[in-house]
Amino acid sequence: MAKERDSSHRLRRHTVAFRMSDAEKGELDRRIALSGLQRQEYLIKCSLERPVVVVGNRSLFRKMGAELAGIRGELERISGSEGAGEEALSRVRLVAEMLSSFSEAFAPAP
Repeated sequence: MAKERDSSHRLRRHTVAFRMSDAEKGELDRRIALSGLQRQEYLIKCSLERPVVVVGNRSLFRKMGAELAGIRGELERISGSEGAGEEALSRVRLVAEMLSSFSEAFAPAP
């Protein structure tokens, strides 16, 4: 069996595990899906404070569209209430960060 190596040809032989609530796992899954990265790569970049670079593709744009549709539904649901739920605001922030990274990645060179 071949040894698994990362993109820099380093051996990865350690397993790291931790516990999360259902809400935290849902948020993490959403962020991973919208990043377009594999779960392992996303967690390594986040935990080592490396920038998470999102590479846009057709699948990612569909996921972002679905996320925006969910946000729109949530905002319509709470439009008559006193304030937006923290989950909806978190989702809006996440999508805004993702869109910001797209605009930076596709900005024309000066």
